[in-house]
Amino acid sequence: MSNSLEIRKKISAVLFWIGMVCELIVTPSGYAFGWYHEKVYIVVGMVCLALSILCVPEFKKNWKLYCICGAYGLACYHFQNSALILRIALAILAGRRQKREHVVRFFFYGTLLIVVYTAVLSLLGLHNTVTMTDNFRSDEETRLCLGFYHPNSLSFFTYRVFILGCFLLDRDFKWKTLCFWLLTIFCGTLIVMSVSKMGIAALLLTLFMCAIKRFFPDKISGMVLFIISVATAAVQMIMVLIFMLLPIPQPNFGEQKNLWDLLNKVTTGRLWGAAEVLQQNRFNLFGIKIVEPLTEMGFANTNIQQGFVFFVLYSALFMILCIKANKYRDKSAQAVFAGSAAYSMGESYLAYFNKNPLWLMLIGYENLIEEKVDERYKERKDEKDKD
Repeated sequence: MSNSLEIRKKISAVLFWIGMVCELIVTPSGYAFGWYHEKVYIVVGMVCLALSILCVPEFKKNWKLYCICGAYGLACYHFQNSALILRIALAILAGRRQKREHVVRFFFYGTLLIVVYTAVLSLLGLHNTVTMTDNFRSDEETRLCLGFYHPNSLSFFTYRVFILGCFLLDRDFKWKTLCFWLLTIFCGTLIVMSVSKMGIAALLLTLFMCAIKRFFPDKISGMVLFIISVATAAVQMIMVLIFMLLPIPQPNFGEQKNLWDLLNKVTTGRLWGAAEVLQQNRFNLFGIKIVEPLTEMGFANTNIQQGFVFFVLYSALFMILCIKANKYRDKSAQAVFAGSAAYSMGESYLAYFNKNPLWLMLIGYENLIEEKVDERYKERKDEKDKD
């Protein structure tokens, strides 16, 4: 009986990793290569993750949880014509007993490979262009894109490499300081040359948080990171609710007369875009198929595309994870939460398992909590034994 259970667990793990490979392959499809067959990888990945769930005994014990998640995912698919929520549910449920660090490491090296591979093809003249000249804001600019179809895409993928790398380096790692500076120089150079305001702001915020972790005592640094994480997301959540409930004055385009004009200019028109779209699409519960125009502000976008229910669930989940990370002093996870929330101001990627690092933090999270509790219990027991 035990041999049969072990075999099922191994099969489940293999199927889970096939699903992760499919998710990684889909990640750069539109951003870097313009593929049109990514649906094949999506379907294969979803089937493998579903079979992975069915292989383990937890399915019988928690079948109600799985059914609720599945029903919600299918409802979202019906209203949105998109399987994004279902993919998230499958990945998290299939990864409940996997090790988070292994999955993060896989996506770190996988994303790094994608960036390097796309850049090399571009530099060799085999794919897209190295730089792009266009009217990105008001004036014509030449920005680095290294084979990606937009400089912001290069910045987004490079920042993912940076934030996941910082998370991994916080674990036991040889040559930690050297690797951190090499990672910072590599990612920082690409992000600065892509001239992405959001990328540069998120990079500076992450470097600031790394300095807080490095030079301040645990309790102080943990509290500062917690405040940054919660505040970064809470500001956006509150803005979404304000934009939905209250009439917002149109900004004075080209003229800066008040704070609203300044904030709209700093965010390159994203705040007004979010306000306008949210007032046109209020309180749809499970999302809608097509929205024109659509905002790039992450929390506002997900409220429209994935619906108000997902917006509430995601916001609550974000806050819960921040609280738990602070409680168990997981400062590297707090940095990931804050960085992801900051970047969501300019990118609508919150409902993508393979793009939003927050979902990776949920892999094996139950095991993480159990391990932390066990460690604290052992520490207290050792202290009592010493006394």
